[in-house]
Amino acid sequence: MKKTVLVTGADGFIGSHLVELLVSEGYKVRALSQYNSFNYWGWLEDVACLKDIEVVSGDVRDPYFCKSITKDVDTIFHLAALIAIPYSYVAPDSYIDTNVTGTLNICQAALENGVRRVIHTSTSEVYGTAQYVPIDEKHPLQPQSPYSASKIGADAIAMSFYNSFQLPLTIVILRPFLAAVPGELEDAAAVDGANRLGFFWRILLPLSRPALVTVGVLAFVASWNSFLLPLLVLQDDSLHTLPLGVQNFSAQYSQDTAGILAFTSLAMMPALLFFTLAERQIVGGIQGAVKG
Repeated sequence: MKKTVLVTGADGFIGSHLVELLVSEGYKVRALSQYNSFNYWGWLEDVACLKDIEVVSGDVRDPYFCKSITKDVDTIFHLAALIAIPYSYVAPDSYIDTNVTGTLNICQAALENGVRRVIHTSTSEVYGTAQYVPIDEKHPLQPQSPYSASKIGADAIAMSFYNSFQLPLTIVILRPFLAAVPGELEDAAAVDGANRLGFFWRILLPLSRPALVTVGVLAFVASWNSFLLPLLVLQDDSLHTLPLGVQNFSAQYSQDTAGILAFTSLAMMPALLFFTLAERQIVGGIQGAVKG
């Protein structure tokens, strides 16, 4: 007998792809789409397995509705959430209702209906600006926006059900900054007559430009500032890198402080010029995309 799996937030990008994966693995899927008067199911509208799943429309903010959709369910993948960070500054109460209260309703319903496991999805936004990299699970939580605060609260609610009621629970921290290139982009390019190479050159490459420039800058700075490798490998003074040249110059003219400062300042100019020309791309690559 097939196990029944409930996916909340199934009308989203990640949720719809999760539904497709679960169907391909042989699960019976109940997919929750947020109710709207147009009866529009978001990303679910385009999944190939739409006829093979049970789509229900509703809202996780309704506890009675949550109890009804979690009946006879083996596992819940809880992805439903409000995610647009800028809007959370305008309507923070909506984020608390959906993300915190919605998670409470799902966990309570799962407990009452004997669901075997709840998989709750979180976000990298709970960590805020990185205090160190790579970020791990010991990184301090930083509620830098109402959205991130609501997700921290949702995680805490989920964990409380595990600690208090032994609800089988898994919290997954998702970092979907660039999950995938939407298929619609490739389809639109194909309609316009672009082949694979054209899609890569005209669409994919421009989308990746901030990240590519950032990686290029980091690689340039690393090679520009390399010290140990040329010190050990390169014997020709004309091939020495900047730090090694500064070190040699400083040793040779140790009494000429003004000369050393002038030489160091001139040596920094290529890197500064490079950063000035690529500033927008560098900043864009570091900031990444805004969720929502």
